[in-house]
Amino acid sequence: MIPGWLSKVLYVNAGLDAIIFMIPGKVAVIDLFKARLIEKFKRGESLDDMSNHLVDVSLNVGGFGFLMHAMVRFSAGHYGTELPCRMAIFSYLLELVQALVLVRKGHMAVADSVPAVGITSFMAFLTFFYGARRRALASRSLLQLHVLWPVAIPSR
Repeated sequence: MIPGWLSKVLYVNAGLDAIIFMIPGKVAVIDLFKARLIEKFKRGESLDDMSNHLVDVSLNVGGFGFLMHAMVRFSAGHYGTELPCRMAIFSYLLELVQALVLVRKGHMAVADSVPAVGITSFMAFLTFFYGARRRALASRSLLQLHVLWPVAIPSR
């Protein structure tokens, strides 16, 4: 079980992710399509309806990713057991990798990625340390024992 304060932190994080899902155009980080279309608009080129629709669709699809993060992190805070905590760790690592890929491809400035990378790394560590560490270490030792002492397969 995770401590109560970590449950509350996971609840707050899930709430923020749910808000991003509900209003992605207002809160979400400007993604590749929107950034390119804003540059096009500033150069004096007009945005057609299809381009505006593409921006809305891309933000809504990205919003569903935040809904998944919200549900996983809420369940980790609510149940506090090993499996939801491992799912939350994977959720944080997924968000971390996404930010690093955006930086690598040049779609996000390094300064803009620092909060995302720092917070997701720290939360993944806390969730692992308090929610999945003991069982993961025990599972590893059992796995090593099984490899060293294999079970004999009965022959017919």
